[in-house]
Amino acid sequence: MQMNVHEKARRSIRCFVSGKLRSGAGLCAVLFLFTLSPVSGREWQSGLAVRQISQWLGWSESLGNIGAISSDRTQTFQELARIWAKSAFGEARFQFEVENRCNWKSSAGKTGWDESQSESQLRWWSLDRSHTRQQREEASSEIERLDVSWRSGSWSFDVGRQPISLGTSHYVDILDVLAPFHPGYMDSSYKPGIDALRFRRGSGTAGECEVIAVPTQPWQNRALLGRWRENVRGFDFELVGGEFRDRGFIGLGYDGEIRKTTCWGEIASFQRKPSKEVQRSGGGDQALSWIAGLEREVHHHLRMGVAYLSQDFGTSKASLLPAVATDAPYAEGWTFLSGSRYAVITTKKEFTPLIRGDINGLVNLNDGSKLWQPVVTVSLGNNSDIAFFGWISNGQNLSMHGVTRSEFGVFPSGGGFILRWFR
Repeated sequence: MQMNVHEKARRSIRCFVSGKLRSGAGLCAVLFLFTLSPVSGREWQSGLAVRQISQWLGWSESLGNIGAISSDRTQTFQELARIWAKSAFGEARFQFEVENRCNWKSSAGKTGWDESQSESQLRWWSLDRSHTRQQREEASSEIERLDVSWRSGSWSFDVGRQPISLGTSHYVDILDVLAPFHPGYMDSSYKPGIDALRFRRGSGTAGECEVIAVPTQPWQNRALLGRWRENVRGFDFELVGGEFRDRGFIGLGYDGEIRKTTCWGEIASFQRKPSKEVQRSGGGDQALSWIAGLEREVHHHLRMGVAYLSQDFGTSKASLLPAVATDAPYAEGWTFLSGSRYAVITTKKEFTPLIRGDINGLVNLNDGSKLWQPVVTVSLGNNSDIAFFGWISNGQNLSMHGVTRSEFGVFPSGGGFILRWFR
């Protein structure tokens, strides 16, 4: 059995290499010509970023008892190689990025929050190429960025596939609804690109107003948002509102410091879609989500933080957690936690200039289950690092009849590492 796993891993690597040769060769050739050839006297910059993620997970035996998993031990492997190029033409800037990826897992079925979240539905064009797609392995290439930006007077424009982030971007986000990461996803080096038109201009002395239009296929997933950002007495405020995925919303984020304590938070009101989701908490035709947190340096090179999260989309009843996953916010991939109330705990420690440690924790305050993620990151120099991480879950398992009794009680525990190299 062990030899079979190793053979699968070797097949996965061969699949990745052949995939890069089949579709990546043409793209690399174009980039090579762009880099070496003068284009109206302009200079091109290009580079490569490689990330490798290996992870070992152990699942609760109660999932195997009901047939939800084929094995209580899962190994996953990801290889992500991104080639990029950019150049400037007067006031205009051009950026291009293509990513070759290969995913492999030792058994079919559930994985954790370990897989790349690069596949976004908020795209008008399909710019990907699948080399192989099987139950346990997958290899593909995709253009993740292809955009042109320029300035005209006091206005800035950006058109094409590009990464967009909303909100204060802490461990758990509420406002970042266009292409968010799972909480704790390890490879946050690059956000998935979405097809968008953005135009913005300065506002006041340190602010900015922006309109973001996102056409999609199907059209009902489109987004049209307005964003205003301003710094007031050392606090950054961000107001976002509009429509996305046929749902109206408005939200506010803030981030600043009072007496050496960082204060941050986000609050948003979302229009409900009764045809695609069940109202499990809150009232009326609006669902409220909010998070507020504090962070402070409690010792030399040691920062600790705590936050409280409340969301009407979640449920306070553990037995309803599987049903919540079918509601629109979760099925569409912009909300991930299924409970209604959480405590979020963060710890950051710099051991040396080259080694740092983090511990992030989620506590479901309804059922008492917990999920911890310790991480130790070591800089290897030469634009590379390696991070060793773990998942430690705690909570009640499924009942004898297969009823969910806690959110994180059925989440896998395990560990792994991510190796990153940028050039």
